[in-house]
Amino acid sequence: MGIKELYSFLEKNVPTCVTQAKNLQEFSGKTFAIDITIFIVAFTHVSSLISIKTNGAVNRGEKFIELFKNQFTVLKENDIRPIYVFDGPPTEIKQKELEKRKFVGTKTGESYYCQILKNIFKKYSIDFIVAEHDAEKECAKMCNDGRADFVVSSDGDALVFGAPEVIINLSVSKTKQKSIKIINSAKILLSLGLTRLQFVDFCILCGSDYTDKIKGIGPKKALEIIKKYNSLDNWIRQEKTPPVNFNYQQAQVYFTE
Repeated sequence: MGIKELYSFLEKNVPTCVTQAKNLQEFSGKTFAIDITIFIVAFTHVSSLISIKTNGAVNRGEKFIELFKNQFTVLKENDIRPIYVFDGPPTEIKQKELEKRKFVGTKTGESYYCQILKNIFKKYSIDFIVAEHDAEKECAKMCNDGRADFVVSSDGDALVFGAPEVIINLSVSKTKQKSIKIINSAKILLSLGLTRLQFVDFCILCGSDYTDKIKGIGPKKALEIIKKYNSLDNWIRQEKTPPVNFNYQQAQVYFTE
């Protein structure tokens, strides 16, 4: 979920906005606002695979907890303060999309795994919060008001919500730390020649969690449209009758409020 094909488009077409990290030590003294959902999904998958491969000798739940403990331990060893951010209840417009995708109940702050993690974080004095709605939005807000330095998320929504810099491919494994990348939003706007609001419109056209997607429009076509018409509103008024459930104006408000 998130903005369709955004990161791949940026890495190919706006390489100046992407910086490759050498290791975690580069971030010493910094605070990470971490969209925890990406790691819940990833660590659930990894722990399940390990349990299957060992014929159950490795307990899936214990491995899941071990992976998180290893992550925040290594971050702290590198003088990085993690703040894990859980999703709150979805907004009305996102709830509609989740229902259509049969994804209800898997991204709430009170799920089974989330509650286990909250207890672990309390035990080890690791900071966490539950967002009002989307974790990505709360993470972006934390960076903009000085509570964090970077958003950690694989979800392109964080950039649309206004995060200055987003870390993707975060790994605490020494062999994989070189895969860590930093996406800089100011460089995106400069390179694409877009304003913040135009970038929001561009991402809505690419496809987001808050509206139906218009078929046949990917990042390349979306950019052409915004460049030609300057805004999504202008394009709709002049050229396009939007799909019934293309609630782009609600998405515009939610991304920028």
